[in-house]
Amino acid sequence: MTTSSSSFAATPDVITAQQRKLEDEKARLETELQRIARKDPSSEDYHAVFEQVGRGQDENASEEEQYEAARSVEQSLEVQLRDVNAALARIASGTYGLCGTCRAPIDQQRLEALPSARFCRQHAA
Repeated sequence: MTTSSSSFAATPDVITAQQRKLEDEKARLETELQRIARKDPSSEDYHAVFEQVGRGQDENASEEEQYEAARSVEQSLEVQLRDVNAALARIASGTYGLCGTCRAPIDQQRLEALPSARFCRQHAA
């Protein structure tokens, strides 16, 4: 008989390890966001920086292209950061590792692969 590591027992050691991963990921995401965007002081939102390259038409097209690329990346990173912050809040509230829909434990392998997971496999879709 083999034992499955898929059931999640939210032991303090497991939660501490996941919290470290999430804090490291938060720092990485914030660093990446600061490279391409500025944080709005009145909210937690970031806004992509529009770099002015020059005045010519071809330079303006390049600026627009760079801005759109930065904006797309900024939006993706911001979503990831919100997910990480939400997971850290669940750790603080004692609900980390429980499905947000059915409240069943989230499988340990899923949390190891995606520490910010909010849902069990059944409700992830």
